Amino acid sequence: MPSRAIATLVKIMESLPENVQDQVVEHLQEYMQQSNIPAFPQVVEFDWEEWERRVEAANPDPDELTTEEICEIVREVRSEKLLESNLHQ
Repeated sequence: MPSRAIATLVKIMESLPENVQDQVVEHLQEYMQQSNIPAFPQVVEFDWEEWERRVEAANPDPDELTTEEICEIVREVRSEKLLESNLHQ
């Protein structure tokens, strides 16, 4: 289970654009080197082709939602958000 600090860091990183995420990682690596913190393995680029091959090779999801079901969920969430915002005004 990741620590709270790691979970917080992940949330922060996910909120940043990808190019800024890359810059943060570079700065963190530089900081660790300057601070003599033991090195960690080089971060590997995500291999989209490998991911695609794995998805295609996997069994289909028996519970996969249809487009209509996804649209219905989106409508429900939007309605709930609208109701919430109207209640808070």
